[in-house]
Amino acid sequence: MHIIHHYDELCSVGERLDLPKGVCLQDMVPPGENCVFLLDEGVCAATKMTESGGERTFTYFTPRWLFSIVPLYLQEYADEEWEVQYYTRTPSSLYRIAADQFDAMVEQYPLLAKTVMKVLSYNLVRIQSNFFDREDLPAFLRVCKVLLQLDTGEGIAPFFTAEELGSFIGAHSVTVAKIIVQLKRHGFVSRRNRRLFVDDRSGLTRVLKERIVLNYYQNPDES
Repeated sequence: MHIIHHYDELCSVGERLDLPKGVCLQDMVPPGENCVFLLDEGVCAATKMTESGGERTFTYFTPRWLFSIVPLYLQEYADEEWEVQYYTRTPSSLYRIAADQFDAMVEQYPLLAKTVMKVLSYNLVRIQSNFFDREDLPAFLRVCKVLLQLDTGEGIAPFFTAEELGSFIGAHSVTVAKIIVQLKRHGFVSRRNRRLFVDDRSGLTRVLKERIVLNYYQNPDES
């Protein structure tokens, strides 16, 4: 959970939306308006369609997190072709907050303004990290890093399939699946009750730190 100052006040001025997986949140915004979203339950993602017709995921949003803030303050870029789309990746509950109400609250509550700076900074760091990882790390290490980031001790949400992870780290889903099989064979991760667990966090951290790349090309089919 993230600390969002004045969380209850934000919920009180927003409209609650209970949405299924796969909804584009821009479609939930009234025409000609801007809204900020406060995620209460579920997982959402910032994505963009590539020229080849695929989808690239830039970052994920988890409960008690704000997003869609940038269009509020950079309205001149709202209609640019590179606009990021926000999608629910799981069934999600959010609060849709009108831009004028959100802006008024930011002016009224200094701690909320601090929260906005923290949220924007965090999102920027995550997106920058993901970009440079694609340039600097081989696919095997990108998978290791994202598994360490996603595992909270209670397993990784089932919706993070090989295809979903591949979209995020810039690798083919088949490659991601083979890497996970190899990590399981070496005892770094396991799958229980449809969730992937990092069983050897220190070992996987060492693999990432020392840039150890295991051979996953000849993996047999997973039983």
